[in-house]
Amino acid sequence: MQIYDASTDGWGALCVPLRTFGPEDPQYADADVAKLVCRQLGLPSYGAKLAHPGSFTNGEREPYTGMRGKALGTSPGDMCTNALYAGHVLACDHVAVWGQGTARSCGQLAERMREAGVSGVAGSYVPAGVVCTGKA
Repeated sequence: MQIYDASTDGWGALCVPLRTFGPEDPQYADADVAKLVCRQLGLPSYGAKLAHPGSFTNGEREPYTGMRGKALGTSPGDMCTNALYAGHVLACDHVAVWGQGTARSCGQLAERMREAGVSGVAGSYVPAGVVCTGKA
């Protein structure tokens, strides 16, 4: 998923902790973020979910590793507790936006945010994919 930040006129990935896709109920991992994105796109959102970028393939090995990072989800499991009222994903209460363009990758973005003192940045990060569906 690519997001646009008008304040820096830049596109980049919403990066989430790799542990978001761990064994503890990954089907509903940050469904609030996914539903918000799907609603923004005018797509069905009832059963929306975030997806590991490796689940979308174009025949390349891990093509997502080259995606530039723009924003970081800092609280897996509740990145957007204000999703009903947020106008867009960059307004989510636990999404930090890098205000200086984009980073080369989600890993580099996480490192920059750690150095800048952003709280909640831990572990490895990958770009988030989203699956929009009207079925649970």
